[in-house]
Amino acid sequence: MSVLPGRGGAGGGRARALGGTRAGGRRPGGGRDGGRHGGRDELARWYHDLAGFVQVWRTADDEHPDMADLVLNIPGSAICWEVIMPRGEDSFIERFLAKGGPGAHHVTFEVADWDAAMAACEHHDTPTFDDEEGVTDGAAWKHTFIHPKKTGGVLVQLFWEERPGVWVRSDKVPPRWT
Repeated sequence: MSVLPGRGGAGGGRARALGGTRAGGRRPGGGRDGGRHGGRDELARWYHDLAGFVQVWRTADDEHPDMADLVLNIPGSAICWEVIMPRGEDSFIERFLAKGGPGAHHVTFEVADWDAAMAACEHHDTPTFDDEEGVTDGAAWKHTFIHPKKTGGVLVQLFWEERPGVWVRSDKVPPRWT
């Protein structure tokens, strides 16, 4: 699932997030901005303090023109939480926030057999979009999305990787804190 924080804020099995409250009812970053945060690091620190999440990796601030993200892991599990921060006025994240405010953006599931997953989507008349594939360190990966109209209201992302760790890199940029 993915949750996205607002301006300067951040939002991966995998989730994206926006919003949340501190102990005592205060939202991270405080203020009257409907749950928007001071940055992805502030939100990541809040998740760490709340439930012990640890940072796995992050993109450099300027790696993508419309977003910056970081991924947290729930220790002892395979569940990761992705925090995304909008960058630039044309950011798809900024558009998402403008429509509905802070909240969950999407949920991502890893599939063991890409062809079987795509055949199941076709069998159930469930179109996918924004298909993408690539190779990282000699290993293939693929991902796609399913529209919320077909999933009960939440955007779903499916991914497959030939070898663990090539779709979501663990060696991108070291964490600023852990």
